Amino acid sequence: MSISVPTLILVTTIVTFTTSMLLAISWLQNPSERCLFYWAAANLVGTIAALLFGQRSLGLDFLTIHGANIALFVSGGLAWCGMREFTRQGFSLYVVVIAPALWIALAIATPFAASMIARTIFSSAVVSTFAFAAAFSLWSHKTEKLMSRYPAIIVCAVHGLFYVARIPAVLVMGVNDQRDLFAAPVITPVALETLIYVVMISFLRIALVKERAESVSRRAVATDQLTGVASRRAFFEDGQPMLSHCLLKSEQCSVVLIDLDHFKSINDRYGHAVGDAVLQEFSRRAQNVIGQRGLFARLGGEEFAAIMPNVPQEQAFELANAIMQDTAAAAFEAEDVTLKLTISIGMAFSHRSGYDLDRLLRHADKALYCAKNNGRDRIECAVVEDNGITRFAA
Repeated sequence: MSISVPTLILVTTIVTFTTSMLLAISWLQNPSERCLFYWAAANLVGTIAALLFGQRSLGLDFLTIHGANIALFVSGGLAWCGMREFTRQGFSLYVVVIAPALWIALAIATPFAASMIARTIFSSAVVSTFAFAAAFSLWSHKTEKLMSRYPAIIVCAVHGLFYVARIPAVLVMGVNDQRDLFAAPVITPVALETLIYVVMISFLRIALVKERAESVSRRAVATDQLTGVASRRAFFEDGQPMLSHCLLKSEQCSVVLIDLDHFKSINDRYGHAVGDAVLQEFSRRAQNVIGQRGLFARLGGEEFAAIMPNVPQEQAFELANAIMQDTAAAAFEAEDVTLKLTISIGMAFSHRSGYDLDRLLRHADKALYCAKNNGRDRIECAVVEDNGITRFAA
């Protein structure tokens, strides 16, 4: 079954315009993602290019040859700008006009305009360059884990390779009549590949932006907005899997509960702005001590928690003591106020309390309560005896 090239170009024109509108709507819904604007503009200009190419049989060389190719180059340049914007790598819009300007200069000063092979080689080189550049920009952007990243890289790279392969194909097959464009043997695969590329890359672009938004949303939920450490939700969502992993590996795990002593009096005397500054500074200091050894989170108010997988009791106690000593020695400064602060700590351990997070937190909470009752500024550890009785040891 033969494929009608004019029909393919018409379908490509409609699809490119439709995806342009979809990208524009996505940009209006997410104006901070300016990449969507560039991609929508690229597809809109691409629609013009496809529309002009489709009128080739009418003659009108200025529009259907020069206008169409210039629109194609601008479309590729804008698509590259959109990818650079998405990856936060920076770009110059002047890049968009380089290929069109060079095309015009060659058409005016040389026999370039009369040679369809020369024009095809030039346009193929430009399209493939922008496609490879977009693929490279996305490949080098490794700071975000996006599922659509690799498919988008592959689609851009394959698009670039296709246009590179078009160059030797044209040189071998040739095109006898520059007006008989639709009869050229290389045109059908080019039209078909362009249609497939437009559909795939347009939806992958939308998917990339959507995944980023979802990732930002997840990070916002997983992060305490005041202190920047993990949130209560993140602690409970990630804590039990950590414990389950330790159980499978027969590793110890330690849980720490921390409460800032007499914190309410700081808020009452100096105001919530000072209290917030104290919470932020304490969080920074405690996070620095724990580092990558575990998950440190704010459970709410002045209560914090840490879960440290594969950290035995003795090492966990040393880390908790380091937090306590560092806090006691620090001067917390906020709004011309200098404060001293102490903390109380309760600890529980998986080899004593088991690998259930709720149970560990209950034991750590009882140990924390004991630390407060015993004068604060101290650490108490929950020790579960063989008979099930829980006692506490400093």
